[in-house]
Amino acid sequence: MSMESNYGIKINKPKKLTNLFKYFFGEDQGRYVLEIDKNNLQKAEEILKKNNVFYENIGFTQKDYLEIQKEIKIDIKELYKINNQWYNNY
Repeated sequence: MSMESNYGIKINKPKKLTNLFKYFFGEDQGRYVLEIDKNNLQKAEEILKKNNVFYENIGFTQKDYLEIQKEIKIDIKELYKINNQWYNNY
């Protein structure tokens, strides 16, 4: 979810997963999340394959919620509020 755009995301949970939160929220410098318009998805996949770059399509953007399939669903307004208040409450 992008705090600036107010868009959420619906993430499809992989079938083989050892730790949900480490997989999706780890601060690994080797992973990036890209938002690609669905009209450009096929072209982007072709470019990645041509350059031998591993990728996974993990979901799609949506309004109002950050959601991980069958695990968590939180309103992005609430998430934004939590993100902007935690430091002062600490």
